[in-house]
Amino acid sequence: MSNRCCLFACDADPSLYDIAPRGISEHVGDVSLMQLIMVARGARAVTSRLFEDKKAVLADATGAVARVRAFVEKLVEGEVAEPDDFAAAVVQMDEVLD
Repeated sequence: MSNRCCLFACDADPSLYDIAPRGISEHVGDVSLMQLIMVARGARAVTSRLFEDKKAVLADATGAVARVRAFVEKLVEGEVAEPDDFAAAVVQMDEVLD
């Protein structure tokens, strides 16, 4: 069994309302940088609604997509190791975020 970090979205605080979270992304291993950028605003620990006896991070999603896109735009301004692969990954990211 491998470690995975999943990012979910809810329209409201799931600890206050009976709403189902929507899966947005999954990353094998540690938390991905993009996931950290997306949950950087108002993050707090809450009891997980998906995994028994586990914690989750609840954060304000306002501006999350804009923060990620701004970060990627800064990366594009510099040199990347594999430009074609990076460009394809950016296209894929945009499709998921739209």
